[in-house]
Amino acid sequence: MDTISYGIANKAKDAESSLRNQTLSDGVEGKFMNVKERIDSLEKYLEGLSLRANKLIVHDAVNIMKAHAKLNSIAKTTKYNMQNMMFDDLLDASGIDADKSSGYSHDTQFGFIQSNSEAPCIIETVAETVQSSPEKVILLAGEQKKEFNKYGMKFNGSNSHIVIPGWTSGPSTGTFTCEITVTLNSTKNQCFVAFNEDNILCGYYENKLQLRVLSYVIWGPALEAGREYKLRFVIERTDKSYFRIYVDGNLVANGETANLIPLSANLWSIGQETDGGSYSDFVDGTLANIRLWEKVADTVGTELSGNEEGLLLYYDFAEGEGTAVTDKSSNRRNGQAQNAIYVKIRGKNIARDADIQATGEGFFRGDKSGMTDGNKTNYVWDDSANGPDDGFLCTFPEKRNIGSVIIYADPTWPVCSGKLLVDGIVVAVNPNKFITWEVPVDKAAQKIEFIRTTTGVDQGIAEVEIFEANSNNELVQDGSYLISRDNGETWTPITPEKLFYFDNKTIPAGTQLKVKAIIPSGIKLLNYALTWA
Repeated sequence: MDTISYGIANKAKDAESSLRNQTLSDGVEGKFMNVKERIDSLEKYLEGLSLRANKLIVHDAVNIMKAHAKLNSIAKTTKYNMQNMMFDDLLDASGIDADKSSGYSHDTQFGFIQSNSEAPCIIETVAETVQSSPEKVILLAGEQKKEFNKYGMKFNGSNSHIVIPGWTSGPSTGTFTCEITVTLNSTKNQCFVAFNEDNILCGYYENKLQLRVLSYVIWGPALEAGREYKLRFVIERTDKSYFRIYVDGNLVANGETANLIPLSANLWSIGQETDGGSYSDFVDGTLANIRLWEKVADTVGTELSGNEEGLLLYYDFAEGEGTAVTDKSSNRRNGQAQNAIYVKIRGKNIARDADIQATGEGFFRGDKSGMTDGNKTNYVWDDSANGPDDGFLCTFPEKRNIGSVIIYADPTWPVCSGKLLVDGIVVAVNPNKFITWEVPVDKAAQKIEFIRTTTGVDQGIAEVEIFEANSNNELVQDGSYLISRDNGETWTPITPEKLFYFDNKTIPAGTQLKVKAIIPSGIKLLNYALTWA
């Protein structure tokens, strides 16, 4: 920094001297009418030079700190200091003021910090003692964003479920947590997770959430079909069993009982329960991000390694295809999917909010609500003699932010070709035969229309999914940062990779430099660095 600043200052001095001679010396003639205009021109030039100097300082300082980061990764050091510069790669906790930080988990093996819940965590660094009160600072923050709920498994409500062979033991602690992301296609009775029979049941019955152990039951609120919910069912064993249900982080039901979770019983299951020795209450919808614990846990929105204490089972459905379901926990309780399919979680399916009509000579075979129920059992039917220009039209009451559209054909009668229109404008054409066709839209629209473009063949359009942009996978915001030079007494917002000047009129001077980071759920803080002058 000192070398860079010295070089910039010398260049500015030489430029000022040259311009002064050019504009003010004896006998100089030019376009300036008087000395004032010449001086104004000089000042304007120097302002531009100052801006370029600042950009150069930032650019070089950033590159220097990034080089130090690479050096640290090679040398496996944790904190690197030099004159007016510091870098911490978070491989240990030496740079964190634990008493003034909260809501975080720290992975010292891979060197990162993240929130341990859906709420942001707050990290305050230990004070860095500097020789004199700094006037300007550059902060670097290495962040990594994670996409949550990227995959899930869709269940048809009639015979699909996941079998977990050989798992018949209950939680040894008597405490249990089920974290699960749920999107219902209907509000029929359905069981998400069960320790059969009725030893533990997390599900949806009589149009309400239900948590059950043996004969004791608590009830939660009704859910809306088509909407994603992050659910947490907790049974905490102390002197009694204390029950709690959370929806999207909010406590919605609680109770207590003397009933204990049995230590062993029948098989665990996902997507249905066993009643009287037979399967029942099949899930009609999509399940994602299933985490079962033998302790009280709240990890929704955080990444798991699979080796966490008390983790019984972890299904993230990242396989994406096939029937095998891999348990990412160290217990390896792998499952086998029966009549369920992997799906990519794209957003909230808002197709059911639209009025759907068959167009041209197409017609509904069955209830048209089946076009959006996730089961692909009803369809818009076109005889081979009909069309082209047959298809369907989805109309919303008002414009919606559309992310993507997926059209499913019946495998027996695939669609041979077609085009998709958004508010009357063609946005995609598919000249090929398809069973599934996904079209990115990424715009506000009121009408989504599909028209087939080939005749002479039967076709059955089984379902349409219209995903709202950025509604299901949250937009993960960047972290926010504050800087203090008086040991945390006064904090001021700072933007990483931008040269920050302390306002000496409003910010007290000091020699104890600290950073406060507010890290949202979904962000990993990998490292941070400071340089000052």
